[in-house]
Amino acid sequence: MSFRALLFPLVVLIPLGGCGGGGSSGAPASTASAASEPKATGHVADAPAGTQVIVSSTPGASDLLALSAAVLDVHEVGPDGAFFIHPEATNVVVSAPGKALLRAPVSSSSAPLHLEPEAVLSARITDPAGRPEEDALVLVLEADAALPLSPLDLVTGADGRVQIGRLPTGRYELLVAAASGSRYVTAEVDLTSGATTTLELVASEDDALERRFLRITGAPFPGDALAREEVR
Repeated sequence: MSFRALLFPLVVLIPLGGCGGGGSSGAPASTASAASEPKATGHVADAPAGTQVIVSSTPGASDLLALSAAVLDVHEVGPDGAFFIHPEATNVVVSAPGKALLRAPVSSSSAPLHLEPEAVLSARITDPAGRPEEDALVLVLEADAALPLSPLDLVTGADGRVQIGRLPTGRYELLVAAASGSRYVTAEVDLTSGATTTLELVASEDDALERRFLRITGAPFPGDALAREEVR
């Protein structure tokens, strides 16, 4: 199964990582509706230009489509680093150029959020014959849940390479799906703030990894629709 059909809802989930936002020269531009006025504001200390925040409620599940459904608002911070908090928000993610993603619960504290330098992952994905896997999707997982990174930054080029920034220090798992949906590979990696880590991975057929990829992204398993029809 190809992952291409998943890209639209995933891009809706996290339009971060260079995809732009609605910043302004005054207060931060917010997508909150008039009926859901922000209940408070937060502040990011020393926020570089292009810093964005995504605020969400508690998702009903840990897959990417459930996370997408929980998103309430996405906007750029103001020149002073201020951002709005949706009244139903429970979580905030801050994404800034050259900085590590910061995830935090919504708090009544007025203390500013501080960003750390990013870790960078550079990976090259090939098939068993050594050919580059163009358009492979590389998920960065923590505790079996994908980090909220822009899907457009997670897709390999014609040379099978991808470089992913804005990563926090820590140990993560990579789960890679070839564009065809027929080959997969996984690997663990330790990332360090301010450093670039390079990996070479070979994707091959793996039914268990395919099902895991589909579960993490929230996509239906092959045959599920047919099975439901048979039950009827």
